Amino acid sequence: ENRKNRILNALGRLHTVDRNWEVYCVSTDRWKWASDLLQLILESFVKDAGYNIDAYGLRQLEYGHSDEEMEKSRKDFRDKIANQIHILTGNEPIVKKDGDDRWCIWHG
Repeated sequence: ENRKNRILNALGRLHTVDRNWEVYCVSTDRWKWASDLLQLILESFVKDAGYNIDAYGLRQLEYGHSDEEMEKSRKDFRDKIANQIHILTGNEPIVKKDGDDRWCIWHG
């Protein structure tokens, strides 16, 4: 119950973190605000579920379109989203591959 309350409080504090950076979704070839993704992730945590972040990377000019550059973008994204969730919830989230070899994030 305490864990759930921490996550619900984090949803209420989304405005306190750096959430106006953009993320790139490879599967849809679209950009979205990190705040939207953070909200979806936290809502999945409330339901005791993880969230598949395999298709996301950072939107920054320094990343090109080669496989190596996209993988760097994805790794940097995983680090940044985990840090933002840690700031919000006070817990270090778990970021690892699931049984289908996709990167997912779970509440720690």
